[in-house]
Amino acid sequence: MRQRGDRTDVHHTEAVLLKERVSDVMKQSLRQFGLDEQSIEANFRHPLEAVTKCPQQKPDTLDCGVIVCGIMRQYVYRGDVERTLQGSNCSVLRANMVKYFINDPTRGLKD
Repeated sequence: MRQRGDRTDVHHTEAVLLKERVSDVMKQSLRQFGLDEQSIEANFRHPLEAVTKCPQQKPDTLDCGVIVCGIMRQYVYRGDVERTLQGSNCSVLRANMVKYFINDPTRGLKD
């Protein structure tokens, strides 16, 4: 989530730091592959993106990680991020995650 007003949001601050660290590692890898500095920097000038309205877990549940994975999957595949979770959506998200782990053709547990 984005910072609200003038308040400092430690989670947003940590997300910015994480983005910078991951970017640094990726830039170093690209340098080792011989990519020129201008091309590398051009690919990492994007600001941190945030979902403005997203589903929240129910009180007293441990579904935050499942919800984050679901949001990331929707975002990566350029789908609309669902604004709410109705009924057993977390159960469906969990079941789909297990299915993907089992059925992955190269790393799955199916065989």
